[in-house]
Amino acid sequence: MIENRKIAAILAADVVGFSRLTGADEDRTLARLRTLRSDLIDPTIAVHKGRVVKRTGDGALVEFRSVVDAVRCAVEIQNAMVERNAGVPTDRRIEFRIGIHLGDVVEESDGDLMGGAIEDVFDLQDKITAAIIGIIEPNIQRAEIERAQRKRPESLDAYDHYARALPHLASGMPDDANIGIGLLEEALKLDPKYAPAHAYLAWALEIRFVRGGFAESDATEGVRHARAALTYGGDDATALAVASLTLLHLGHDFAAASGAVTRALSLNASCATAFYFEAHVNAFSGDPAIAEEYANRALRLSPFDTYVYFAYQAKALGCVSAERHEEAAVNFAKARTPIRDLAGSPPSTRRRWH
Repeated sequence: MIENRKIAAILAADVVGFSRLTGADEDRTLARLRTLRSDLIDPTIAVHKGRVVKRTGDGALVEFRSVVDAVRCAVEIQNAMVERNAGVPTDRRIEFRIGIHLGDVVEESDGDLMGGAIEDVFDLQDKITAAIIGIIEPNIQRAEIERAQRKRPESLDAYDHYARALPHLASGMPDDANIGIGLLEEALKLDPKYAPAHAYLAWALEIRFVRGGFAESDATEGVRHARAALTYGGDDATALAVASLTLLHLGHDFAAASGAVTRALSLNASCATAFYFEAHVNAFSGDPAIAEEYANRALRLSPFDTYVYFAYQAKALGCVSAERHEEAAVNFAKARTPIRDLAGSPPSTRRRWH
């Protein structure tokens, strides 16, 4: 068999949570994936002069003449997926992990590529994907909120009510939380097992409890909805992460809170929300050093996130524990600074820590 050794840019892609998606609805998932391949992926690969070397059930290896072509192809696909996933519930989205590696490969006469470089691609996927998700995930959420706000009230479904509620939690103030509570309760009337709605309703009730009068009913209901989020959202990283906050502060259950965030990160190692909340949980009831580590990882992953204040708060508490008081003061100040003022980022809703 004739072998040809060469330098190639290899793009490796697969679907995040493919087993979970097919387990929930195999026929629909495979049909959507076939449509994506024919309408988006294969034409984009062709435009950027790529060649599909191998396909798997949910992924592919693609050879490109240059790294530039491979990167442009990956960016175009991921940008297109942002638009296609807008309005789709988190647990039904098709999201791709894409990694790119430049290395020495051997091409056999039947066109297969072999070599250590191919194996390295999969080790690099999560690192590259994390960087991409950190940029696009906040934009997806913003687009979903804007889409829901444009819809007529009579046409709203559970997800629309949920999306409309999110901005009202951003201020951390009870009047806004009341609006969010109403919208989230409407979402749960339409879908009583909707885990993200349970998680954010728990948080909204916590806000109202802490800053709106310490009504015991808010604390009790908050914990109930947080535990419901865990029950119905065992495979939803965001729901698990958000629920951890109420489990910690109102349920006083560090083990459950930490376990929820750990589970979230096992489901999605690129979930910035989980890193921010894990930092917060450990800052208050765990290990300050671990809190700082998670805070730094969250900031690297999604530096302009709505929850950025959680990271600076966690870092500040870690500094206090280590008696680095000047550094603590700096981080406390950043925790209270609007996101757009921290690094010249695009405007975002201001949050206040508590």
